[in-house]
Order: sequence, then structure tokens, then C-alpha cells
Amino acid sequence: MALNPDDFDQLQGSGLIARVISEARQESATDIRQKIRVELTNGWLMECWEHVAPGHRRYSFHIFLKEQLITRWDNAPHRPELSTFPHHRHTETGFEPAEDMDMAKVIEYLETLIQSP
Repeated sequence: MALNPDDFDQLQGSGLIARVISEARQESATDIRQKIRVELTNGWLMECWEHVAPGHRRYSFHIFLKEQLITRWDNAPHRPELSTFPHHRHTETGFEPAEDMDMAKVIEYLETLIQSP
């Protein structure tokens, strides 16, 4: 799964954003880095970052309110005991298996939790 250059547009079009805090994208001949931070319509914050290079993709989709974790998906290789390693989800109570996430899947999940105007 590769970084979709339209991720930010897809997020903006979802109706979940109250305001954009920051958005940055860096591209070179071999890799892309993207970081997005927004406030959602219910007051939660979402910070997303992805780094894609040949044979390599790292990501984090972090949903939080102040210091409280709502959820975070990432593929940092620190949970080898999970069946979906390295993909996993952080919750208030720990870690759980998760599929390889992308912006479309995160938006779909959030739409089930947040009533968009």
C-alpha cells in the first residue's frame, strides 16, 4: 500500500474536520513524507504521518484529546507477538492486532464514531 497523494483532499472532503492545524508534504526522487494535523468536529485532534520509500512504508494515525489517547494505528515494529505484526492499534488498555491502515480506513472508522454535520 503506497501513500496516496490525495489523502489530505480525502480527509478534507470527509466532513470530519473542524479546522486544519498543519499540513506538510516533502517529496524527493525516492520518497514521500506527509504529516497532517487537524481538529475534528467533535473536538478530538488527529495527527497522521506517513513515510514511503522503495520497499518501505511507515505510518501513524493518532486520535487524541489533550493528553488522552482515543486510538492510534501504526506499524512501528515493537509488537511482534501480535498476529498482524507490525500493524497494530493502541487503545487506552493496551495493544491489539490491526490491519494495514490508510487514510480511507481511518476516515471510515471515524465516521462510525463521530456524527458529522
